[in-house]
Amino acid sequence: MSDKVYHHCYRKPAELSEEAIKKVLSNSGLTEKETEVYIFLAKHNVRKGTEIARLLRKDKAQVFRILRRLQAKGFVEATLDVPTRFTIVPFENVIDSIIKTKQEEVAFIKETKKDLLDYLSKKQRAEPLEKFVVIKGNRRIYSKVSQIIKDTKQQLSVATTVTDLIQGDRFGILDVVFNLL
Repeated sequence: MSDKVYHHCYRKPAELSEEAIKKVLSNSGLTEKETEVYIFLAKHNVRKGTEIARLLRKDKAQVFRILRRLQAKGFVEATLDVPTRFTIVPFENVIDSIIKTKQEEVAFIKETKKDLLDYLSKKQRAEPLEKFVVIKGNRRIYSKVSQIIKDTKQQLSVATTVTDLIQGDRFGILDVVFNLL
């Protein structure tokens, strides 16, 4: 892999924007409303549930349900004060927890891969079927394109725009092509 492609594929963002934080929280299983409350608390420190509801202009009962779900998921902690106040678990701890969970998921899949494939291969049809697949997200799309290129036995025809070709290069598609030549 060339330095240029390594730089494009694996660079770290210069700064972590609120959108990136929302994406991390969403990918960890939070709903949009849970993410909104978590980020609000991150910006406003410790708050009572009624204050959160008032400042977010949301129904109190809904906010308390969200806070309970965030507590259950390990994103928010409650004080022993009366009335109870809420604060976030530090984002660094949240990220560490997400990483650990994802690593455990990957380890489980790796450990059970052979058994899963053996089980499913018995259930699949013998004749190949034509398929249509919808893939969302650049990483998944370009990963699938890379796999299609690698699986090509004889000839592959592609119609693309210059913009999409440049985007494909950012995700290593051209390296896959040139490695096959």
